[in-house]
Amino acid sequence: MTFTGVVGLLAAALLVVGCSDSVGPRAPAFDTAPTVVEVTGLGQLGTGSPSPGNNVQTFDFDVKSDLTGTLTYTDYTFPDTLLVGPTIPGTGITAFRTSSSACSDPTKGAEFDGTGQVFGETEMLNFTVAVCDNGPAGSGVDFFSFSAPSINYSKSATLTSGDITKSTGSSSTGSLVVSTSTSGTSLPASGYTATVDGARSQPIGINSSVTFTGLTATGHTVTLSGVPTNCTVSGGISQTVTVPAGGTATAAFSVSCTATSGVEVSGTGQIGPGSPTAGSNLQTFTFDVTSGLSGTLAYTDYSISGSLQVGPTFPGTGISAFRTSSSACSDPTKGAEFDGTGQVVGETELLNFTVAVCDNGPAGSGLDFFSFSAPSISYSKSGTLTGGDIVKSTTGSPATGQLTVTTTTTGTSLPSGYTVTVDGTTSQPIGINSSVIFTNLAATSHTVALSSVPTNCWVSGGTSQTVAVPAGGTATAAFSVSCTTPPGNLKVTTSTSGSSLPSGYTVTVDGTTSQPIGINSSVTFTNLAATSHTVALSGVPTNCWVSGGTSQTVTVPAGGTATAAFSVSCTTPPGNLKVTTSTSGSSLPSGYTVTVDGTTSQPIGINGSVTFTNLTATSHTVTLKGVPTNCWVSGGTSQTVTVPAGGTATVSYSVTCTTPNQPPTVNAGSDQTVLLGLLYTETASFSDPNNDGPWSYTINWGDGSSTSGSTSSQGTISASHSYLLGSFTIRVTVTDSHGASGWDSKVLTVITGLPGLPGL
Repeated sequence: MTFTGVVGLLAAALLVVGCSDSVGPRAPAFDTAPTVVEVTGLGQLGTGSPSPGNNVQTFDFDVKSDLTGTLTYTDYTFPDTLLVGPTIPGTGITAFRTSSSACSDPTKGAEFDGTGQVFGETEMLNFTVAVCDNGPAGSGVDFFSFSAPSINYSKSATLTSGDITKSTGSSSTGSLVVSTSTSGTSLPASGYTATVDGARSQPIGINSSVTFTGLTATGHTVTLSGVPTNCTVSGGISQTVTVPAGGTATAAFSVSCTATSGVEVSGTGQIGPGSPTAGSNLQTFTFDVTSGLSGTLAYTDYSISGSLQVGPTFPGTGISAFRTSSSACSDPTKGAEFDGTGQVVGETELLNFTVAVCDNGPAGSGLDFFSFSAPSISYSKSGTLTGGDIVKSTTGSPATGQLTVTTTTTGTSLPSGYTVTVDGTTSQPIGINSSVIFTNLAATSHTVALSSVPTNCWVSGGTSQTVAVPAGGTATAAFSVSCTTPPGNLKVTTSTSGSSLPSGYTVTVDGTTSQPIGINSSVTFTNLAATSHTVALSGVPTNCWVSGGTSQTVTVPAGGTATAAFSVSCTTPPGNLKVTTSTSGSSLPSGYTVTVDGTTSQPIGINGSVTFTNLTATSHTVTLKGVPTNCWVSGGTSQTVTVPAGGTATVSYSVTCTTPNQPPTVNAGSDQTVLLGLLYTETASFSDPNNDGPWSYTINWGDGSSTSGSTSSQGTISASHSYLLGSFTIRVTVTDSHGASGWDSKVLTVITGLPGLPGL
């Protein structure tokens, strides 16, 4: 019994207990529809975007106290998704509580337990959800909690977005339990199909039950299909049942089967020469038909590229008549004929046809015969087989049957198709939403495996099933596949050339996720959504440039790896040189001149600075010029400095000045004329603005002789000297204690008599 069947029967039992009287059980009768509490919600826990790796959880649910509903819950930190709903086998709501202690006001909340399917996995997971409808949408006060104790998992928080609503109303739906009881011989192995109102179907075993939930409280038509011709349903295959509001109705089918016997023809092959390619005059066929009017047929004419299909998976098709011999055969008893209605592939109309076959010899003998005709379109093809075999058999109970394999695929990033294999030996390609038929299978259990399922898809219940093929009948193996777009990777590479290279960069995807990267290296970002992403390279110094720019847009393929390559070129950047002066003392100059490498000069103040820009990053000679003699430069006027790439070097000059020593001022007196024979006395005077005594002096008499002396005070100095006749230049020199000298001269003329006297 399925999970939904158990719930339905429990609900039915509770209704019987709750509505029984003192006389005995009776059908429940409600004056009004029963009250149903419903909670719905759509929202998010955690901040940020719902992308892989983020601590964000999203939910979407609609659950009622009658244990119907759906839930989708995703935790993006893994990421993993849990699904609950009628389309997910084995999942459902098992308990509902109309209040929750998780809420400050428990009456504003509810809790429900259930079993869900973890997307991409086969096992089921039991869970509990608690919700609180604390405020209106967008208020940020609603609460959601999801826990799975078996895996020690729990997440809860107030909503960062979305809304939760709790409401109370009257139930307008109920449930329907369909049960089967099959007896006799040659029982069907694969079971039947129960369908409500021609719309909702579930497979059902030959002695089993299934539950349909959420049906409107009204009359419904229940049909049992897939009943083989050797079986009879008591009362017919269709019933009308009234489903009560909030309750459960029951539809029971009793089936009796008898042993089968008859004629069966089967075959796979072709007529016409060549290969089965479009345009060639060749026809292929596969059929397995019994005198009980069950069977399948696939027929293709490659000259017109047309195909016809007959089988239980093609609505409206089937075998309508069977003749156990055929006049098309030289020995009619070796042949058979059957009429039927088929579906032309790619068209909506159905086509009536007749097939005649002859089992004239063993496989490969080229004696077997096949004929296909459709009188309504004046079509007929026949011939002996150019490949394959046809078999006619008569058995009390057919030892073979067929298997129909169907696929249903939903989601995104869907594959092009799969391969289905029976018992590990016989394979056929199958579309993602298609079906194929395996004929002439032994009437026993077979393993059916679906392969070529990509990693972004998962098969509900797994990729392998065990199916019992009934003798003379058809079993079905249905695979339901769900796919998601798988994430991809992004590889970022850098290639850096030139000089003055940096130590590394930073690469950022979509402005959020960053990694350091070397200058000639690569890094990989994993689990990115399969879409376009912006990749930016930062930390590139100004002396480097990136070919094509520092930003690229790259599309990451689903399940693949995209590459973003950055090519960087660098040059050694120039630098700057700052020269400063600091001058102290007295008798300061007005300024200097600073020269770099003897070529480039700038004036500079005595306490100032100048900058030389765009100098090559190497050593340079800096010279300070225009320094007066009363000043001296600490360390000298020339320095060698290394200018860094992209930086600034500094040269500092410290200058000290003093007031210069001034020489004495000397006055030797006016030129004179004196008489020969007189002792001449030179009287001179001097002054010294620095009063820098003692002073030494020398009187050069102009005749090759001189007189020297010293004095400790400024003023008059004198000395005497005897001359012969003549004219003499007397030079008086005074030197201060620091060696500064001043001088003056006069002309002395020595005569024998005074001018104007006789004898001169």
